[in-house]
Amino acid sequence: MDVRTQIINNVLEALVGMENVILDKVESVLHIQLKDYEIQERCTEVVLHDGSNLGFVRKFIATKRLEGKSEKTLEKYQMDLENLIGCLNKKLVEVETFNLRLYLSLYKENRKISNRTLDNIRKSISSFFSWLNDEGFISRNPARALKQIKYDKVVRKPFSAVDREKLKNACEFLRDLALTEFLYASG
Repeated sequence: MDVRTQIINNVLEALVGMENVILDKVESVLHIQLKDYEIQERCTEVVLHDGSNLGFVRKFIATKRLEGKSEKTLEKYQMDLENLIGCLNKKLVEVETFNLRLYLSLYKENRKISNRTLDNIRKSISSFFSWLNDEGFISRNPARALKQIKYDKVVRKPFSAVDREKLKNACEFLRDLALTEFLYASG
C-alpha cells in the first residue's frame, strides 16, 4: 500500500460514523486532489545520511558546528576531508593507516606544501576518524597511528631601533603612538 492510499484510509477511518454517501464523496475528492502529488514521509534528520563517505563528512561537520567550531574551521575540515575521500576510492570502514600515510605523502609531494600545512591536514583527518570511531561508525581508528608531523617554528625577529623609530614617525596621532608602544612592550 502506498503512502497516498494509507493517508486516504486514515482520513476515512477518522470519519467513521458518517453516512456512506459522504464517505464515498470524501474518498473520491481525496483521490482526485492527491493524484498529481508524490507523497513521502518527512525526514526529520538534521543531516541526511545516505551511507556514503560524503554523508559521514556532512554528519561530522554538523557535529563540529554544534560543538561551536568556527565556519573557517568547518570549511577547512570539509575541504581536507573531501580531498581525502576523492583520492581514497574506498569505504571509510576499509581505510587503513597505510592509506592515510600514502595520501599525506602524495599530497605533500604533488602540492609542494609545508610540513605545518601537512600537519594541519593530518589533524583534520585524525579528528574525523576519531569521531567516526567514537560514534561507532568504524571499529578501529586508522588515524590514531599517525604521529605529529614535525615542522620548524618560525621565530619572528623583534623590530630594530630603526624600525621602531619609523613606526613612531608614521603615527599621526598621540593615540596611535600609545598603541604602537603598548603593542611593542607587550610582545
